[in-house]
Amino acid sequence: MTTKTKLKKYLKIILILFFLGAQQGKTLKSLYSNAYLFVNPSEQEGLPLTVLEAASFGVPLLLSNIDIHCLMLKDFPFFFEDRNIIDLEKNLKFILENPEIAFDRGKKNKSYAWRKYSWDKVVEKIILKYN
Repeated sequence: MTTKTKLKKYLKIILILFFLGAQQGKTLKSLYSNAYLFVNPSEQEGLPLTVLEAASFGVPLLLSNIDIHCLMLKDFPFFFEDRNIIDLEKNLKFILENPEIAFDRGKKNKSYAWRKYSWDKVVEKIILKYN
């Protein structure tokens, strides 16, 4: 059984799910621009740029509740308990059934990401740190 088939079975809902591998440039921008939801189920991360990229496009986020995810974008993403497929399923269903809430969270993700993590802000923080 493939990973995609297993995931659909566990989630018990029909999803249009793509495993695209590495993408870049215009293709990546198009994927983020047209995404309904970005899911990052990581158990361990540094500062995941993929999450910040998705947030910067206003995509709603569903993230595992590991420390870095909880610190990065505050309360705007949707969170599920790390390693808990039932909680992941519950949150996916909620997001799919409540597009207006998902859209609102996506807008908040975008605003917060641009305020806190734009390259100008990052450079500014580095300069302040080393001066």
